Amino acid sequence: MKIGRIELVKNCPDVTLTGYLLVFSKESVPLDDPIKNSDDSKRPAIIICPGGGFLTISEREAEPVTLFFAEQGYQGFVLRYTTYSTSESQKMNISKGLTVKQNVNFPCQLYELGQAMLLLHSNSERWHIDPQKIGICGFSSGGNIVALYSTRYNEPILTDYFDVSPEQLRPSVTIVGYPLTDYHFLMGKDLENRMKSPQKYAFLKACNIAYLGVEFPSKQLQEDVSPVNHVDKDTPPFFIWTTSTDSMVSLVHSLNMAEALSDSDISMSCIFLEKVTMVLV
Repeated sequence: MKIGRIELVKNCPDVTLTGYLLVFSKESVPLDDPIKNSDDSKRPAIIICPGGGFLTISEREAEPVTLFFAEQGYQGFVLRYTTYSTSESQKMNISKGLTVKQNVNFPCQLYELGQAMLLLHSNSERWHIDPQKIGICGFSSGGNIVALYSTRYNEPILTDYFDVSPEQLRPSVTIVGYPLTDYHFLMGKDLENRMKSPQKYAFLKACNIAYLGVEFPSKQLQEDVSPVNHVDKDTPPFFIWTTSTDSMVSLVHSLNMAEALSDSDISMSCIFLEKVTMVLV
């Protein structure tokens, strides 16, 4: 396996795409590898977007998940997108509230995922990637980025920004774990529940500052960042999984996303697990 890292944003070493590329060698690849090896072999690829509440990157949802996909024969990539904190940041005190930061808010995370997708396409020969089989996978807040990208890749927010066709940005499949998909629910009924817990209420406001630049986003901004509002006939297939015991991201987000996909006749699977401690690896 070869591991390499690309900085996606100039003068921002924390925003990177790290590739875990399987080496095409009879000596280093298992005999039961699902893809026969030759110099021109093409593998499916997956871009992983970890969670972290838009405040930081959860490393347990980064490399370990990518290595799981590598075991299945994928060329794996971890996108460490823009978050509120950086490697040089001091520890955040969420209970006291966060100040607004410039250049860290939506839609820069969508742009970074689009940049990663285009990088995989332009390097598909060199990295032995099948350009027709590039999927994206995200967890929690990373699930929001992945789901939002998958439902807006064909909108001007991305096609005009990169000046490319939707086909060049479209993922072949989208995998989300306990994703945040419906800000109308989050800022409505879910907000009422969180207000009963000072810790959960403070965390929600901090996440909103980190991602949207405001503690209480407008109805229009809620719609802009809610994947459930952007599903159409060209949305790629989805695999959704969540847990009934997740106290941070309600399973309602997964239910609402599944309903939106079903209403548009998009192929999808939705799985509910019992415990939040169950993970892919």
